[in-house]
Amino acid sequence: MSPQASNSERFHGNPANAPDPLPIAISSGKITERDAEIIKLYVYEHATSSNAGKVTNLQLTRALITFRRWSGPYSGATIIDLYKIVDGVKTDNSKKGIPYSEQMQRSYISRAKAFFSWLVETGESSIPEKKIRNIKVPSPFSGIKSAADLLSPEEVEEILQACKTSRLRALFTMLYEGGFRVGEVGTLKWGDLKFESAGIVVNVIYKTKKPRYIRLVMCKEALLKWKSDYPGDPSGDAYVFLNSRDEELQYHAVKKMLQRVVAETTITKKVNLHLFRHSRVTHLMQEGVSESVIKIMMWGSVNTRSFATYAHLSGADVDRAIYDLYNIDPAVTEKRQKRLEPKVCPHCKEICGPITRFCPMCGQLLDANDIKTDEQLQKWLIENSSFLTAYLNKMQVQREMESVLPES
Repeated sequence: MSPQASNSERFHGNPANAPDPLPIAISSGKITERDAEIIKLYVYEHATSSNAGKVTNLQLTRALITFRRWSGPYSGATIIDLYKIVDGVKTDNSKKGIPYSEQMQRSYISRAKAFFSWLVETGESSIPEKKIRNIKVPSPFSGIKSAADLLSPEEVEEILQACKTSRLRALFTMLYEGGFRVGEVGTLKWGDLKFESAGIVVNVIYKTKKPRYIRLVMCKEALLKWKSDYPGDPSGDAYVFLNSRDEELQYHAVKKMLQRVVAETTITKKVNLHLFRHSRVTHLMQEGVSESVIKIMMWGSVNTRSFATYAHLSGADVDRAIYDLYNIDPAVTEKRQKRLEPKVCPHCKEICGPITRFCPMCGQLLDANDIKTDEQLQKWLIENSSFLTAYLNKMQVQREMESVLPES
């Protein structure tokens, strides 16, 4: 019987039934049987010490098999073998025929260093540990080189406008506002949501294994609409988001959903699922939300080092320091940047979504410009009711005459 997959593994594709890559690698000549024994022992030990899941174990096994493209047998490995792995990862192409990404280079080199240190520890290699430590791992790279690569508030709004179903609108509004990783949204259950008059509280534990408290406001309306359209019982352990066949979502399905939605917009930059999180963190920084609050919301810890990845994209701290230096009030000297925010109905005070025009509770218009236009129209109709009545009567007579005239 296959082991039960975790929510994350289910969402990203359950590897429990994936074939063991070691026998396949042995039969193809990629590794020796002794290599396989060493790899298996290392993966087991790593899983036990780090509480790694099946996905991580499978990825690690495949990485260690890949490293043998460049190195000799692992038993008796030398520093030259490690140097060849590092050089191969940096200069050779992957099996897809393209260079390894900066993120993959960092991952592979980190794993190779850890594995070779373990080989020394277990007596399989006699490499001086100092030589292994001296190998530099590439710096973390978020995939975002400049603020122009992020989604602007206007672009997020355009994506939400292109969502034609309540499911899609709820999914992508939530993904943005909460700064969620897509796996967090894909594995979310109705029991994880607490609906309140002022919004929704979400508690998630995912990648970092640290609980995150997230307050959602602007996506409340979209989630309530999806909840009313939900094809099952929206409570307890039922997954919040389903696919078009009313089945549990998986990563590749959400990716395709986003591709179809973005195709309906005018956005030309590369948009992936994680870009919503990058953009939301940066927008919060630009709005002046404190660093500690953002860290708690997005990583569940004030000690996270990931925050620095986003800081260079915003420059918010630098801007505030320079403004303070010269006693400049940016609210006076600069045009306020548009932001995506919930709308509060001026009539019944219901909290509505950022792209909603009419309040779902009282039916009244939400935007000040629309309200002004509507009031002007109502005033004109009242002042010119006799003209309107005469026009409508004329149209009615014309329709009646057309209905009795013979067809030509």
